[in-house]
Amino acid sequence: MSSQKFSEVDQIDVAALGVVQVRCKTTEQVEDGVKSSFHRHTIAPGCDYSSECEKVRAVCAAAHTADVIESFHAAVAAQGA
Repeated sequence: MSSQKFSEVDQIDVAALGVVQVRCKTTEQVEDGVKSSFHRHTIAPGCDYSSECEKVRAVCAAAHTADVIESFHAAVAAQGA
């Protein structure tokens, strides 16, 4: 039996301070059925998201406004002080 593997972004959320949370689901057909696994990553305001899929880029473009990026950097700087 040949194994088939499919990956897709199945969840995108915008969290506090405009951080975008992305969940990727990988589904693989195995001998005894289907196996799924998940991977999560975040994209902070001001970070490069050009390598993400179209859906994630659209959410980041809408969520990461200039004001959000400025507020995020101010909050990070305040935590470091």
